[in-house]
Amino acid sequence: MGAMALSGQDLAVLRESGVAGLRGRDRDEFWLWLAGRSFTEGTREEYYKQALRYRKWLVANEAHPDALDDGAAHDDAVVAYLTEFPATHNVTLAALRAFYAYLGFSEVGVEPVDVPQAVPGALTRQEVSRVRAAAAARSARDYALVELGLQVGPTTSELLALNAEDLSLSARAGWIRLTSLDGAVRDRELTRPTTRVLEGWLAVRRSILDGDGCRRPRIRSEHALFISLNTRQRFEDNRSLRRVVARVGAAADVVRPLLNPARLRATAETRLLASGMDPREVAAWMGQKHVNTPRVRALMGGAGALSAVVEVGSEPQQLSLDLGL
Repeated sequence: MGAMALSGQDLAVLRESGVAGLRGRDRDEFWLWLAGRSFTEGTREEYYKQALRYRKWLVANEAHPDALDDGAAHDDAVVAYLTEFPATHNVTLAALRAFYAYLGFSEVGVEPVDVPQAVPGALTRQEVSRVRAAAAARSARDYALVELGLQVGPTTSELLALNAEDLSLSARAGWIRLTSLDGAVRDRELTRPTTRVLEGWLAVRRSILDGDGCRRPRIRSEHALFISLNTRQRFEDNRSLRRVVARVGAAADVVRPLLNPARLRATAETRLLASGMDPREVAAWMGQKHVNTPRVRALMGGAGALSAVVEVGSEPQQLSLDLGL
């Protein structure tokens, strides 16, 4: 059944007793239907949650008694529901389309709304220079985080998932392996300057994990590439990582809007687009399955977009050796 997240015991129960023998939401046939499709785990969770809310709304709302039985009636119910809860129109609509596909009805005849593309602004040349200098002055880890974001453009989740083993560094070149939320893997070549910055961080990271001259508790995260300098553990969530990057931005006077991994990623993507690379190649480099045309237009049309271009071979600032230990 595809990517179903059931244990071996659950699968045995399903074969023996059917859905009635399962526990919790695994008894819900819509959840099982989603699990058998090629949705990512996050999409599956979101669609199930949205459809559950819709079903509860139908129970409490007597105006649409045939919404689950009559294919001609479901459009009216969906329109009424989206009108009452418009904030997540397109996500909810996608979930309800999946729900009605599960029920065997024709596609919901409601169109997505045209939502303006919200794209983080790319950094200008001057901002990139200040951010690099501020990151290098703060710590080798912050410098490596920022440099990797500017040159390769990983997502926040990809940064969180990185292990030291995902790096392959040599005197001539460097490579990094990124893994997206849906499990897709892509290898990206690193520029020599970025490779040197990462080599510097790996050396510092080893000394932190070994506790050389450090009185911090011996709590270790052996594999994580980026760790907390206080606990030596992998960042627990997106907020912790964003906080580190925001502090670099504050030190570089980049606060409106706040610096975050998404802005570093947008800067890397803008540089590739402005270099003349085909948008399809850029999308593949960034780990996107399709060209997001509104995003491309927003990145290239934003104020100062062309000035945000950073030459691939440009030299980062000298690595700070003040480890703050």
